[in-house]
Amino acid sequence: MLRQKTGLFIEIVNHNVRGKQYVCAGDLRALDLLQRICDDLKTNEYQNPQEQFADLVARHASASENVPAAEVQLSRGLATIPLTGIDVPFHSSYLRPRMEAFRSLLEDCLDGNTLTPEKLIGRYIPNVTGTPFKIDRAFFEEVLNITKSERIRDVLQDWESWSSKIDRERSLMTVGA
Repeated sequence: MLRQKTGLFIEIVNHNVRGKQYVCAGDLRALDLLQRICDDLKTNEYQNPQEQFADLVARHASASENVPAAEVQLSRGLATIPLTGIDVPFHSSYLRPRMEAFRSLLEDCLDGNTLTPEKLIGRYIPNVTGTPFKIDRAFFEEVLNITKSERIRDVLQDWESWSSKIDRERSLMTVGA
């Protein structure tokens, strides 16, 4: 709603602790505005903050209306902590057009024949889902719903042969262990 009201780019990019701790990326003016609103919510009692959110945005937006983003210095608020040293809107939709170039770079650096997804099960928590990595159809469907990835769609369309390949690799790993 903040983005809709101001036209400034801002997104929740990570759910660290659902309902309690989130990471946002965006225009510094929007992040500063969010900090001001969160401070207001922390210090004042509102009957229904969700209903009053538009008023809170309007009340605090004037503080950064004509300020260039480069002049905004984020500071710790009562309920916010800026992540210093990060100057890219990581994990946001803003970077999606650049994902193919990043994918190409990764593919050049990684040998697909030596990757072992098994080692990630239960140990790796992708930011996309916020849940431990699994090799099962439901997990891949969840990732597809979030990312709309054509590669994940291809895997799901050929799930039987893909999962058979994983099963063969698992059996080879246990034989070689």
